[in-house]
Amino acid sequence: MLNGWKMLIGPIDVEVSDPPIPRTTETHRSIGNEGGILYLDSCDVTMAILPGSLEAGSCHDVSLALITEDPPTIKEDEFLTGHGVEIDIPRLLLYSGNQPITITLPHAASPMKANKEFADIIWKHTESTSSHRVKTSNKNTRCIIKEREMDIIISANSVINGRIQLWVPFDIHRHATGKLMACTPFLPVDMVQGNDVTLRMYIHEDIPYIAEKIKEEEEQLLNRQVHPKRCFELAPESSDLQIECNGGNMSISAKELFNQRETLVSMPITTEPNTRTQMINISMSTKDKDPTTSMAFMAIRTDFSTDMQSTLDEIITASDTESREKDTGIEDVITKDMNTDKYYHLGIALGLSYETLDSIQASIRGQKVEAGVYTSNQRAAIIMIRYWKHLQHPDSQADDHLTEVWTSVTNSRKPDVPVKQASSLDETVGSTTEENFEDKSCGARPVRTESFYDIGTKASKIFVGVKNRFIKVKYL
Repeated sequence: MLNGWKMLIGPIDVEVSDPPIPRTTETHRSIGNEGGILYLDSCDVTMAILPGSLEAGSCHDVSLALITEDPPTIKEDEFLTGHGVEIDIPRLLLYSGNQPITITLPHAASPMKANKEFADIIWKHTESTSSHRVKTSNKNTRCIIKEREMDIIISANSVINGRIQLWVPFDIHRHATGKLMACTPFLPVDMVQGNDVTLRMYIHEDIPYIAEKIKEEEEQLLNRQVHPKRCFELAPESSDLQIECNGGNMSISAKELFNQRETLVSMPITTEPNTRTQMINISMSTKDKDPTTSMAFMAIRTDFSTDMQSTLDEIITASDTESREKDTGIEDVITKDMNTDKYYHLGIALGLSYETLDSIQASIRGQKVEAGVYTSNQRAAIIMIRYWKHLQHPDSQADDHLTEVWTSVTNSRKPDVPVKQASSLDETVGSTTEENFEDKSCGARPVRTESFYDIGTKASKIFVGVKNRFIKVKYL
């Protein structure tokens, strides 16, 4: 048993341990009549075998793996979204209750034309070069497409058994009109004043695994994500995507973007002279929609000398009374419903490092929080904002930049919502309700989940939900 604890839900044992950083792209286990679940945490793919599916007294090795290469040939009016999967299930299984095997995996098709649709399945034996297609009319092997995921259901009489690779083609006229895409930007960790830098933006399908893989590769290149991903819908017949960044612009074929899981776009950022911080604005639009999406974030040059700890100590020692006496208008609005996720998302978009954000959290940990004044997250956010303002050029419009970045961060959870300049403060900062930061419209996830663990908030969390009579386990 793994370190942690174990609980029993119906006939299935679920072991609970500290959630790992998503890495798993293949897994296997022995399963008998009691049934079981295989789960790939890196891509949110589940294979469930219900209790009673296999013959009593039997035990079989079963495996599940992600396929990221060599997709099959599809029809002209079809497209693939997400990845394929490889399964290994025993041949000629003796099902005692005719219970099906269900594989659940995410997709990025959008918008769906119905709550549930049936799709064909393309499959082949792993060792074979020829593929086959199971039609939607087949009752023994079906694929049900839902809003953000699909279920491949394999019954006892299915032709699919043994070591098999599976893909699901989407019909662009019947299932969906396009894909939900995301744009994720990266900048170098170290940026020297006076040297131009290159902004690296990935336009990719909004599904798990792709974003994590991109982030890992960029971190190896000493780059870091500087804004939560922004989502937008893209159709293959869209006009070319126009990207503007601080005066520079480029055009990319929408059709080419649509047919790729991920595309890297590199754009040079010219250094503003004699400034430590620089606002970066990105706008992406097509002739069909204007704009598709926008982002605003800050770049901070790392070669300026600053005694961070002394500056933090000076800010932190200010009493709550002194804080209230200051004009904190925008700070109060931003921090009204502040939590840890919002704190890190905003701090990263303001150009601060994870280490600085962790240091601020650590500096206030253990301090007494006066009732009715500020929560610990609100206090950390206020200190973070004031530290960031300390780095600004004396004549900079810090509050305007802060408002613009906060607006961009809060809107990052809403696909196809342009960032617009509002007339009042409340309109500008937008809604600060919790739903803006939930994994709903575009599958948004924290910029850096592991940073929360660094500051002492690590916890064993697991979500267990009953779905279609089997247990689906997800790490939160």
